[in-house]
Amino acid sequence: MRIKHNFGKNLRALRESQGLTVARLAVKLGWKDYTLSKYENGIHEPRIQGALQVAKYFKVELGKLIVGKVK
Repeated sequence: MRIKHNFGKNLRALRESQGLTVARLAVKLGWKDYTLSKYENGIHEPRIQGALQVAKYFKVELGKLIVGKVK
């Protein structure tokens, strides 16, 4: 059974809810903007450290960020 990942959708929703651009959030996380864009568009998924970094930044549970719905 494959787990449905919602990381990209949730990342975008969290970013937009705080009025951040891809470029601005990428700077805050220390990432490249194209990397963040690829995560949001489901082209790539981050390693666990990256997902933890996003969860900590937005103060959300990691499980909800990955497989749930945060907003």
